[in-house]
Amino acid sequence: MNQGEVWIARVPYSDVSDSIDSIANALIHSNKKKSKKRYVLVLGDVRPVLIISRDEYHKASSNSSVIACPITSNLQRAIKMYHTLKSAGFRGVTPDLLRITGNERIQAGLDRDSAIVILKVTTLNVNQLENKIGGLTDTKVSSVVEIVKEFF
Repeated sequence: MNQGEVWIARVPYSDVSDSIDSIANALIHSNKKKSKKRYVLVLGDVRPVLIISRDEYHKASSNSSVIACPITSNLQRAIKMYHTLKSAGFRGVTPDLLRITGNERIQAGLDRDSAIVILKVTTLNVNQLENKIGGLTDTKVSSVVEIVKEFF
């Protein structure tokens, strides 16, 4: 996998962290003959992601992980995200930077207009990546990475 590629991946939900313990507790297997085992269920979704970590990181990564931004077809969410980033003072954020439409959408391998969810940057194990469907231009990826850097 390389920076700028778009993959279908299993991405954990980011808004269920409070319920992980209650879910895990519900899945505790108690057999009186054996010790208690705790099973952790990772809730998630299969969705496209944009790989934003550098190729050098992938080659050197001993834990076989990538850094990625989920992609959504919910364009209303993209508009909210744009306003959130702008009001927080992020430079260089434009609606066009977040959106993937037209020829760019086709190049990315997406079947409908979509947007990069910069606010949900995540680390994924390569085992969570299912298949490569396309890619975005170096210019677009560099712009996304520059905005992500502003988080730090």
